Amino acid sequence: MKKQSRVKIILTIVCSVFLLFSAATSQSASAAVPRAVLSKPISGKILNKPVNVKFDVIYPTDFYFAVFMGNTLAENKENATKYTVTLLNGKNERKETSSMSSFYEEKSKNYFYYQTIDTQLDPGHYTLKISFKKGVSLVNTQLYNLYTDYEVRGGKVSSVSLKTKLKSPQSLKKTLVLNAKAKGEYLKYSFTVIDKHKKRTVIRNFSSKNTANWKPKKVGTYKVEVLVKNIVSGKTASKTITYKIKK
Repeated sequence: MKKQSRVKIILTIVCSVFLLFSAATSQSASAAVPRAVLSKPISGKILNKPVNVKFDVIYPTDFYFAVFMGNTLAENKENATKYTVTLLNGKNERKETSSMSSFYEEKSKNYFYYQTIDTQLDPGHYTLKISFKKGVSLVNTQLYNLYTDYEVRGGKVSSVSLKTKLKSPQSLKKTLVLNAKAKGEYLKYSFTVIDKHKKRTVIRNFSSKNTANWKPKKVGTYKVEVLVKNIVSGKTASKTITYKIKK
C-alpha cells in the first residue's frame, strides 16, 4: 500500500475517532496487543506518562505507525510537536524514533498532523512507546489514537509460469506432470483443470508443492490453471495454458 493511500485511510479513521472520543477506553501500559489487532485503531487516555503497546511480528514486515493525539482537530498540530513514538526491539533497544508528518485533505481544507514511523521489521517482539518531550505536560483528559498498517515484504506474487514436459496434444493413457514457478515468498500453489463446459476440477488444493499430476479421464480441450498465493499478504497471481487430450 502506498503512503498516500495509507494516509487517506488514516484520515478516515482519525475523523471517526475524534467523533467517538467519549467512547475511548484506557490502554494498559503492559497490555499485549495481538498481531491481528495491531492493524486496527487503538484509542485511550494519556495520563502524563508513557504508554507502551507490545506486539509480535511473525513474518518480515513493512510497518507503518501513525499516532494522533488531541481532543479536537484544531489541537493536533500543536500536540504533534509535544510527543514522540519510539520503536523498541525485544531487548528493549531503540530501533526507530518517530517524526512529525502531515496530510492535507482537499474536501475539508484541513491539515492533519501526527507522529509516524515507517520501517521494516524482522520477526520478533516489539514495543511502541508513546512518550512526552522533556518539559511538556498534557492534560489528564488527553486522548490518543494509534493506527498501524503493514505489508509483508515480498508479499507480491509475479512471473508465474506453468509447463509440462509432454506437449499438447497427448493421449488419455498419459499422466501429465504440471510444473509451476513464481517469484515471491510464502507461496502456495493450487492446480485446477477446466473443461469445455467450464466445469472446474481441482487437481491439487493450495500446497507449498509447485507440481501436480493430472491424468485426464475424457478426450477434449482443457484449460489448466495454477493459482499462486502469498499466504501472508493474501495476494495472488495465476497462469492458464490450453491442453488437448486425444484417444
